Amino acid sequence: MNIFQKFFQNFPAKISSVLIAVLIWIYVGSGLAQIDTFPGKIPIDFKNSPQGLIAVSDVESVSVKIVAASALWKNLNADSFSAIIDLSGFTEGTYELPVKLNSNVSDVQIVEVSPAKVLVRLEKITEKEVPVVLQVEGKAATGFVVGDWKLKPDRVKVSGASSELGKILEATAKITLAGEKDNLQRILKVVALDSAGNEIRNLSFSPSEVEAQVPLVQASSAKTVGIKVITSGQPADLINQISFIETKEINITGLSETKEFTTILKPAVGVTVLDNVPLVKAKIVVSPIASTRQFQVGFNWKNLNSSLKVASVDPEVVTLVLTGSTYDLSQVAVKDIAINVDLGSFSQAGVHSVDISRSNISLPNGISFSSVVPSAINVRLENL
Repeated sequence: MNIFQKFFQNFPAKISSVLIAVLIWIYVGSGLAQIDTFPGKIPIDFKNSPQGLIAVSDVESVSVKIVAASALWKNLNADSFSAIIDLSGFTEGTYELPVKLNSNVSDVQIVEVSPAKVLVRLEKITEKEVPVVLQVEGKAATGFVVGDWKLKPDRVKVSGASSELGKILEATAKITLAGEKDNLQRILKVVALDSAGNEIRNLSFSPSEVEAQVPLVQASSAKTVGIKVITSGQPADLINQISFIETKEINITGLSETKEFTTILKPAVGVTVLDNVPLVKAKIVVSPIASTRQFQVGFNWKNLNSSLKVASVDPEVVTLVLTGSTYDLSQVAVKDIAINVDLGSFSQAGVHSVDISRSNISLPNGISFSSVVPSAINVRLENL
């Protein structure tokens, strides 16, 4: 195909795109419309999850740049948009998937979504039972404190991605006090919290609510007070404060291996060493500094059926994070790394998902595997 043919390929669509862009800029330039990034985040909604699998992603929302009439902007909110990732047809593994963003309000033009693609991990759904604890926020009326509370039931089943469930030891039911003095009985939602106190998403609880009975008891006499420390006697003398004696400074500039030095002691002012120790030996141990480095690596196909060929692979490379000494890592090239993918279990043409793990990867001596992204690839096989 020559340059002329390439230029006119899909010519109507190209012309339409240019015209739409020109019209948008004319519309904006007239002052009737505003083009900018919407000042809120749009939560991602995962649709059509395969049976028995759940989507896990570190990216929970996206930003969007839009064109809309200036008067319309003040009426927009996060519910005015929907960000969708379609999981139809995918199996267990890790994928980089596009985000489809729609406007639920007419006369709003989507210009850009950020990020446009999100790394999504499809994991098997697992379940376990955990205890429920009560988290009390706020304060009761003055002179009242929370007594021995009870939750019914006090244990629930939680289901979700196996990687998330491994972090969960208990579920939480929150209750907020605002100066009450009578006993409370409330129905509370069950959640799971991370170490920062934020709710962990994409979990299901059975039951999803518990009944809390929270007695508020009157303290006989209670208030918050400071603490005054009372001391007696005298501080320990200098000798009791000494746990070591320093040596004269040893210069280790440029030292690249373990070495033994002979030096002298340098006691603090006012301290005398009673033992006759003119010289001491100090062993300085030098060990390599651990470092990490990323490599983009392709694949070696193993045990491919003689009637098939590899037509394509998505993605064509994966990102390996390797660890080792700074020097050793600097000597490693991509050709020194091999990712061996066994295709022996596939006897028919089609698209097959293959997991990538440490067992697939061959590394130079002294180099260790840390992680791989994505952890699965899609290999399309065709008949010869």
